[in-house]
Amino acid sequence: MKCINDLKGKNCLFLGAASPFARELCRNLAKLQLNFGFVDLQPRNSQKFVKELENIGVKATSVKVAPGDVDSFKGAVKTIEQSLGAIDYLICSYYFEEDEEKNYAIDKLEMEQWDSLRENWLDSYFLMAKAVLPSMLSKKEGKMIFLNLASGYTGSEGMGQLTDESSLYYSVCSSAITGAVTSMAREIIPLGIKVNGIALTSTDFKEDNKLLKIVVFLLSELSYYVCGQFIRLD
Repeated sequence: MKCINDLKGKNCLFLGAASPFARELCRNLAKLQLNFGFVDLQPRNSQKFVKELENIGVKATSVKVAPGDVDSFKGAVKTIEQSLGAIDYLICSYYFEEDEEKNYAIDKLEMEQWDSLRENWLDSYFLMAKAVLPSMLSKKEGKMIFLNLASGYTGSEGMGQLTDESSLYYSVCSSAITGAVTSMAREIIPLGIKVNGIALTSTDFKEDNKLLKIVVFLLSELSYYVCGQFIRLD
């Protein structure tokens, strides 16, 4: 039965690979011979990371996009396909920067802050999926994985800290992503495209091996009948 070997030579577009945990995930997937096209709002040493993966023996490239810019996301897909070929997989991830790690009490959160954070996270997931979808539809196959937060289900008590899963913002955006993935999956599964998600807790960002196993499962043929599901890493 096919398992991890069916990842060899496939092309993955990865949104949000600038974070430490995302890069470690990509390193491990590259060891399975998966090629990468990285899309980031704020790339960090992206060319150095591309070279690192190329030294493993895979193809890699990196593109910067502008938040909320539809044409920028479409252009990124075109650039990556010109470099790697058709896209087989999409993985979307978001990571808060250190300068965003501050408390936002509900009564103090300004609309400008709310809109900016939503645009960088929720809107980017939507625009990336929208840009990749035509390529997958033309092949009638493809897989999408959206990394999300467990707080999208129920939220949790807390002080409104942005970097804690108790945050109102975290709960609202992750709930929206959960609903979008479920709806998208039901709409496009007849077309051969699988859409799933992984719901993480704050500790899961430090447990690379656990996340790697679930990602490999969802990308492999072992998950052929899995669609519209969120796997919760509690």
